Amino acid sequence: MNGGSFDVLSGVPADDTGTGRLVAHLRSSHDVHVRPTPLRSAFSLALRGRIAAAARVALGYAPQALRLRRALAWLRRHPAAPLLVLHPQSLGFRTTLDLLEERTVPAALLMLDSSFFCIASYNHVAGENHPCERCVGGDYDAARRHGCAPFPVADGTAHAFVRELPGLLRRGKVVLLAQNEVQARLAQRHFALAQAPAVVGMWTRDWDALLAPGTAAPGERWDVVFHGFDIEAKGVRWLEEVAAHLPARRFLFPMATPLQRHPPENCHYRPLSWETGLEPLVRAASVVAVPSLWSAPVEGALVKSVVLASAVAVAENSSAYACELPAGLVLPLPQDPARAAEQLGAALASNWAPASEARQIWLTQFARQRGRFLERLLSEVPGARPAA
Repeated sequence: MNGGSFDVLSGVPADDTGTGRLVAHLRSSHDVHVRPTPLRSAFSLALRGRIAAAARVALGYAPQALRLRRALAWLRRHPAAPLLVLHPQSLGFRTTLDLLEERTVPAALLMLDSSFFCIASYNHVAGENHPCERCVGGDYDAARRHGCAPFPVADGTAHAFVRELPGLLRRGKVVLLAQNEVQARLAQRHFALAQAPAVVGMWTRDWDALLAPGTAAPGERWDVVFHGFDIEAKGVRWLEEVAAHLPARRFLFPMATPLQRHPPENCHYRPLSWETGLEPLVRAASVVAVPSLWSAPVEGALVKSVVLASAVAVAENSSAYACELPAGLVLPLPQDPARAAEQLGAALASNWAPASEARQIWLTQFARQRGRFLERLLSEVPGARPAA
């Protein structure tokens, strides 16, 4: 393998998830091996009415499984080959640990979430309005005390992964790569590292279109559009509580109507993805809310909202990428839903918009990230130094 390349081993295929969009971007220039989506996911898709997607998953399972087995066998025969690992939860924690243990040159692990210290991946405890850092530093028993479970895959070896990863780091089997400065400092604190992991940034396939979005059909105008998945750590329940304090304002959530909770009447639900109708609604909304309550790195929902929306609101969170954005670019709301509603209501009444100078500075920096992301990966994945 030459000095300008590296393999990518991912637990998530190229799809419409955040990690899947990253994999799709990397596939254009690197050899990417992915763990096949389990067949049970095909049944889950079918039950949700996504018959075509379910068929693609089922038909692609066998060849992907064979490709993965061959990739793992090749990597074990070549433990010094430059390697970037993505999403060990879906790859399998034990598979990842065993592969890293056999390395003679460290693999690079790009931290896509908080799974390097949190078995739930999103470090958030249900019912709280802030990130959870109880396990930072190695008190992993806190996860059991709070009933945390491995997510998004119910892999019981998640506990072994967080316990064994520090040793693999010390013995030079793996290096960590961060998406942003706050994430790098969090990892440095957790592992007691002399230096913070290198920051490489992020880029995904769908961000290419953001550089030249062109014209889009106007969407239906809502007061507030939530941009994220129906996961409490993403702030969905928090925003429903905020909505309860603003009964005259209309909130749209791009997901099915929840069955396990009772949101206020001014919350409306439609199962939408970015490609099936969410984009024009984000463009047209008075405010787009991306209120992640975990230590979120560079989330695609936030990036796309900042580029295209009139105004973006986030929850105050000193451990998330949003806190690194220029002052005045997004509207930070207090973690308390009642106080957040006061500020959000005032912003809606005044037609709050981001500071134009802050927005232009950030957009200029964003446009430079596409090429820099690959350059930084090539410089930080051990053995993949760019050719002179």
